[in-house]
Amino acid sequence: PSPSEWVAIMVNHACIAIGIDRYEFFQPLQYAQEDAQAFQEFLTSSVGLDPQQCWLLTERSPAKDEQSMYPIRSQIERSLNELSQLTLTAKDVVWFFFSGYGLNLDGKDYLMPIDGNPSHADTTAIPIQALLDRLTHLATQQVRVFLDISRPTGMYAGMGIGSETIQLA
Repeated sequence: PSPSEWVAIMVNHACIAIGIDRYEFFQPLQYAQEDAQAFQEFLTSSVGLDPQQCWLLTERSPAKDEQSMYPIRSQIERSLNELSQLTLTAKDVVWFFFSGYGLNLDGKDYLMPIDGNPSHADTTAIPIQALLDRLTHLATQQVRVFLDISRPTGMYAGMGIGSETIQLA
């Protein structure tokens, strides 16, 4: 194909990959950071994702454009805002990966950032419904969401995390 035909058939990819092992309010997890990094590395090596089009948020992530990539709620929100600023077409693909804790409170599913407090989930966690709404309102029709959600032990154990997510999906 000619260069203009290549431009017409090219698909752009963008990704947010989040992996959290050491929470402020939960017991530590193993491998969540490694899983997020492996997901991002797979996309860059096998799918052709430009590393500049990926936001990798872990405790060990280097800064991106002089912005911290530490997985606190405000940084995850900032990354979602930056993703929404990309010029996307219907054929482009957006990937979202999360490995860490999740909660279901009052029938609503939440992803827990590193600073997420289960006693104040409404202001410190990320509601799945709000996340999926943001992702589905992007210009692309190709959104892939991968959730590796762990349930906390103790008071919040076994609270049905995932039930709202399944309904929304």
